[in-house]
Amino acid sequence: MSFSCRLLSLLLILAMTSGCQWLPHRLLWWQHDSNPAEIQQQATVQKLLAQGDLAFEKDRLSVPAEDNAVLYYKQVLQLDAGNVAAKKGLVKVARRYCDLALTANGNGDKRLAQKYLHRAEDINGSTAETETVRKQLQDTVAGKNPRNLQLKRSVSNIIDKHKPQQTTDMNRHSQTLEKDANQP
Repeated sequence: MSFSCRLLSLLLILAMTSGCQWLPHRLLWWQHDSNPAEIQQQATVQKLLAQGDLAFEKDRLSVPAEDNAVLYYKQVLQLDAGNVAAKKGLVKVARRYCDLALTANGNGDKRLAQKYLHRAEDINGSTAETETVRKQLQDTVAGKNPRNLQLKRSVSNIIDKHKPQQTTDMNRHSQTLEKDANQP
């Protein structure tokens, strides 16, 4: 046996007899001391974020009371006050309410526009964006800019492909909305 092999064997024996105290504490992944409560909390946070994102995509911003984006994002923040994804989710919801406020005002419903603006401020506080929207609502005559609400999802995602009658009804409804929006 060569000298280097003997030296390596000796070091290995010494390491084994010393209890491997020189090894870093968490060197091996299977020896990692995981806190089960922390792992459970992380799983809960991920689930709530996914539910919040889904509710946002379905435009369930703050209603119904038991299943909406704001509820889920705020629950995440109760578990993890610094969660960036939840904070960004609330900002997205507030921006959506600002868009809805401008749309409602353009369609002539000043009261609904104010309601949406107040919801945006309740969620995210008074920001530069909400102040800009407030100024636009004050400076614009209600009903001067009619437009349809822009949904975040396409009609093909909404319609069940097994119900062709529903497609026809939705197409008729969309055409009626477009005609109403284009009439003075």
